Amino acid sequence: MRCLAGKFTRYAIVITMILMAFGCKGSTPPINFYTLTPIPVTQGPDNEGLVLKDIQIGIGPVAFPKVLERPQIVTRPAPGRLNMAEFRRWGGYFKDDFILVLASNISTLLGTDQVVVFPWPGSLNPSYQIEIEVYRFDGKLGDSVVLNVGWILKTSDPAQAVSLKRATIVQTVTGDDYDALIAAKNGALEKFSRIIIDEMKSII
Repeated sequence: MRCLAGKFTRYAIVITMILMAFGCKGSTPPINFYTLTPIPVTQGPDNEGLVLKDIQIGIGPVAFPKVLERPQIVTRPAPGRLNMAEFRRWGGYFKDDFILVLASNISTLLGTDQVVVFPWPGSLNPSYQIEIEVYRFDGKLGDSVVLNVGWILKTSDPAQAVSLKRATIVQTVTGDDYDALIAAKNGALEKFSRIIIDEMKSII
């Protein structure tokens, strides 16, 4: 009887472990994917005073922090601390999203399709080139997103001065979820796009 009772106990333990394993698998949350979004084309250009005929604009190269070059969305819950959201990921590459949305924003705001992304063909020599280094682009849920970025506006004319700038943009996150965080990132990137446009207006 003792032997039989021991077998039943072992079977019960094994069955319990199997059920727990299946239960854990069943409770794993789904992975949600996100992407940055450009400003709508219907928003219209902000190119008053600019003469854009025969002008091409090149975006890049763009340098990104290594910590952001990962599929997980990175948040900063406290100074000196980062959180990688295993179940909240970028649908593609965050850096590529940043570059393409920035290029789209500038194209929309200038009202021109003559915007190219680095690397461009060797035969192409953009009239203006915007080189960018992103130092920080993260945030805290329910708080704010920070975009800290340096950039250089160069022209194809070596005799013309180069504009070297740095900007820190803080965008409020209006909710406690990742949808609100991504919306704030879109807002910060739109503000950066407009900063670039304003600088171009002073040069073109």
